[in-house]
Amino acid sequence: MLNSLLAVNRRLIRKMFKKPLLLILLTFSFSQAFSQTDLSRAGDGLQIALPIAAFATTLYFKDKEGEKEFIESFLISVALTHILKYSCQNTAWGTRPNGGSCSFPSGHTASAFQGAFFLQKRYGWDYGMVPIALAAFTGYTRVEGQYHHWRDVAGGAILSYLVTCLFVTKYCPLETHVCYSREGGFLGIQKLF
Repeated sequence: MLNSLLAVNRRLIRKMFKKPLLLILLTFSFSQAFSQTDLSRAGDGLQIALPIAAFATTLYFKDKEGEKEFIESFLISVALTHILKYSCQNTAWGTRPNGGSCSFPSGHTASAFQGAFFLQKRYGWDYGMVPIALAAFTGYTRVEGQYHHWRDVAGGAILSYLVTCLFVTKYCPLETHVCYSREGGFLGIQKLF
């Protein structure tokens, strides 16, 4: 069983490296990760792990449409987050609790929730419940670490939710069955959506 699990993981890793643009964007988008405290590090890791898990899930299901929707929604979410951050940086909403700038919305939270909401919308609550809880924990780490206000975390989550609602559809695997009827000599193919 361990060998088959390792083989599946190797296949997923190989497939992910066939998508270098996405990996570069994931790495570039989160270049400021890994801060001082363990709690902050957990949030830093989850903001990267949740989108990677979402994309890996599309690879696992061989869901080409899901891959496209993830990439599209992820890029739009990152772009809108950065546009809002730099638009608000010279306002009261742009000031972080620790005195830094570019506070609204929380990029860590937007990234984590984008991966979590993608999994929930595309594959259902069985795949989305735990990631949404982990994304909420990411938001908590940002507030607790004095990097963001609650409004910044809520803004990142709402932004990701709206992008997911607009660009992600429910996964409907195509099942094909061959049907044969002895009585009528009928042979057919049935596709279930």
